[in-house]
Amino acid sequence: MQNNYQYGTKPKAILVICTTGKGTALKLERMLLDLVQQLTDEIIEIISISALKMSQEIEKLKLKYQIIASVGTKNPQLQAPFIELSSLVDGKGENVIRQSLSGKKKATLKNTTPMVVKDLCKDTFSMYLVYLNLVHIADLLLEWMKELQIQLNQHFSNTRLIRVIIHTGFAFERVIKKNNLSYDDPIEEKVAIVAEIVAKTIQKVESKLDLFLSKDEKLYIAEAIIQE
Repeated sequence: MQNNYQYGTKPKAILVICTTGKGTALKLERMLLDLVQQLTDEIIEIISISALKMSQEIEKLKLKYQIIASVGTKNPQLQAPFIELSSLVDGKGENVIRQSLSGKKKATLKNTTPMVVKDLCKDTFSMYLVYLNLVHIADLLLEWMKELQIQLNQHFSNTRLIRVIIHTGFAFERVIKKNNLSYDDPIEEKVAIVAEIVAKTIQKVESKLDLFLSKDEKLYIAEAIIQE
């Protein structure tokens, strides 16, 4: 018997396999749904299953769906890509999903926005930001990241994007709280150079928020950018 995901007559699905609780599974479902909707007009179902009952549930699902990928904490050993949670965060997993969809004739890719980055940043901001609009600040900083990467002639991993966006969002929140960080260490040449580029590229964000970062905050942002 051949694997059902090879056929084109059944609805397509991505499995979410989780052992860490229903809350995590729901977040993953939402994240993947956002990603798929941004990538294609094709209907792809996102289905959560327990890792503890994985074998039995997958056999039933294979009768009904083409399983084009699985994401989670345990590899179901299907002849379709498996994406670990860490890979979903660092961008590799998102690229696997993009490739899976673009390889299908019916799938038309629409967008290359790093949806995983956006979702994780919004989740973090929702927990810690008090004064700033979490959606607005996330969108502004994602746009800033595009310009920053051009100016630095670099491509940031999702992990670095998340780190810098969250750090910078918190820096703007500190401006409102009048609790700016003080940079007391000797300023290395590389940090100073990147801080100048940060200062230049972030002006649009500062103007839109009517909040202006101190030189010391920009030095800390430069450190977050340089960090491997």
